[in-house]
Amino acid sequence: LQISNLSFGFTNTWWDLDASPFANKDVDPACIRLLGHGDDIRVTHNRFEHVNLPVRLVVVGDGKTIDRVRITDNVIRYTDHGAMQLLDGSSWGQEYPTTQLLDVKVLRNKLQYIGMRPTSWGQGHAIDILCAQTCEVAGNVLNKLYGAGIFVYGGKRSAARTDRPLSRILIHHNQVTDSLLN
Repeated sequence: LQISNLSFGFTNTWWDLDASPFANKDVDPACIRLLGHGDDIRVTHNRFEHVNLPVRLVVVGDGKTIDRVRITDNVIRYTDHGAMQLLDGSSWGQEYPTTQLLDVKVLRNKLQYIGMRPTSWGQGHAIDILCAQTCEVAGNVLNKLYGAGIFVYGGKRSAARTDRPLSRILIHHNQVTDSLLN
């Protein structure tokens, strides 16, 4: 799947601001959203402005994976909930499924004014990656961030029923200016 050379703007959020994302999966919307299984996903050369969340990929379902994700060369400005969430699917308060986020690359994106209005359940982080097996975050320029700029967890969660025999995360040559403004 390749999504490239598009402009996204002026999206809406879920109407009930107190609604829990644990009870209803539609509470966490995004311009590009995948809940399930995926392979070879490329989001490149797009423009996201005045949106709630540009990219949200979550592995859902026992034994499912998301692999070979490339988010490169995008311009992301003026977002409500953050810029990108790439999550392995394990969630708080539930028995951890055997999901895996395998290989992720986030390269050369320009982000500005990210996470200005986070949800009650989120923090508005710009680049949020949870438990990827291999990951590279490089060459990104981030400015005016209301949450953390680059928020990456490696390995696996303590109660996960899956193994992570290899966990390699490279974070280099990024520029983060004015983060944690909330």
